[in-house]
Amino acid sequence: FFTYGNFPLEQHLKQIHEEALSKFQKIEPSTVVPAQTPWDKPREFQITCGPDSFATDPSKQTTVSVSFLLPDITDTFEAFTLSLLSSLLTSGPNSPFYKALIESGLGTDFSPDVGYNGYTREAYFSVGLQGIAEKDIETVRSLVDRTIDEVVEKGFEDDRIEALLHKIEIQMKHQSTSFGLMLTSYIASCWNHDGDPVELLKLGNQLAKFRQCLQENPKFLQEKVKQYFKNNQHKLTLSMRPDDKYHEKQAQVEATKLKQKVKALSPGDRQQIYEKGLELRSQQSKPQDASCLPALKVSDIEPTIPVTELDVVLTAGDIPVQYCAQPTNGMVYFRAFSSLNTLPEELRPYVPLFCSVLTNPCFEEEEHFKVLVKMTAQELTNGIPDSGHLYASIRAGRTLTPAGDLQETFSGMDQVRLMKRIAEMTDIKPILRKLPRIKKHLLNGDNMRCSVNATPQQMPQTEKAVEDFLRSIGRSKKERRPVRPHTVE
Repeated sequence: FFTYGNFPLEQHLKQIHEEALSKFQKIEPSTVVPAQTPWDKPREFQITCGPDSFATDPSKQTTVSVSFLLPDITDTFEAFTLSLLSSLLTSGPNSPFYKALIESGLGTDFSPDVGYNGYTREAYFSVGLQGIAEKDIETVRSLVDRTIDEVVEKGFEDDRIEALLHKIEIQMKHQSTSFGLMLTSYIASCWNHDGDPVELLKLGNQLAKFRQCLQENPKFLQEKVKQYFKNNQHKLTLSMRPDDKYHEKQAQVEATKLKQKVKALSPGDRQQIYEKGLELRSQQSKPQDASCLPALKVSDIEPTIPVTELDVVLTAGDIPVQYCAQPTNGMVYFRAFSSLNTLPEELRPYVPLFCSVLTNPCFEEEEHFKVLVKMTAQELTNGIPDSGHLYASIRAGRTLTPAGDLQETFSGMDQVRLMKRIAEMTDIKPILRKLPRIKKHLLNGDNMRCSVNATPQQMPQTEKAVEDFLRSIGRSKKERRPVRPHTVE
């Protein structure tokens, strides 16, 4: 049972005992997961899948992934170290595997489940490519091995290590509304395997220990790469290729299995299934008891609205900035909103692409931009099977409001098809030329408004930093009159 928040814990424990625990007796469930027997040599395995109708190149639909078994997740410091190591290896355009695999142009994106995974008793690390030709499987494997050798020899840049540690420190300070739920999710896997959940939450101690190990041994990370990747015999290379008859074969296997199951049923089994079907239909036909659902009463709502003190000032000329002093745990939150009112209609579909590449260095270089486009298109395509209902609801709401129409353009199937077309283009320069035009409107002080949340003590320094930043933003030479969009009330 997990509970979090500032509600009285005694009431939760009382309810858990009365409604659950008191109705059961203690047993020994024996839920210990046995350790994986280590392999004496690497293994390979091939599987098939259905063809991808959204693939930019039908001849490149193969996926290959190389995975390594890692230590038990109950070793909290080793798990913390390997999680950091995974980020250094795969995260960002400066990471070794990004440069070796993504920039090679062999595929469209990393293979699914790339990086460190600590949800099983023994963690694992995976890396590979999707959207490759079947003949390039061996090339990808060679690139993975070569990259590991280079990391063992050269290590990582100090700036990247420090940036990652700084990011973790910021994440420790950032507390969202789902902070408690996030923590319970974080400790669940380790605790399920009899790990120490309290030790797992001491991120500050683990961070300090990591810095100490790095200071005492500058090759600390290189030795970990050599131990867990280069010299690890428990290594699996899994490849998946499309089969035009995949769905037909699956249906045939399922039909055969169903026929065998039905044939093996006795008359008593058939009668039992029939009676359970009648019982299910009866239960589904009954009116549902809505009283068991949580509900708000009028008395639960505060009669007065709490007043939040806001200071709205015009900064760097006439850009409105809303300052709000809050207990932010030492963090400063700056948000800038840019209106699309002045953006020409034909450029609007390309705004999500502009936003996705804006923070990537050198995105204005044609070859680098092609890589980013292919990755974005592949990620959108991968998300379709799990989000079909979401795409359908967005599509259904496009004609109801202007906002709904814009959401379909930015987040719906229209955007998926647009990215697929761009990824298939041999000459991508026309798209690249649109980005400076979009930048002229979106990164324009005349179209911006901002908000800042920080502690009262941080406000003076924050105001100066915000003003310096906004003064560096471009402005129009002549004042534009904002175009107000049509509003449906």
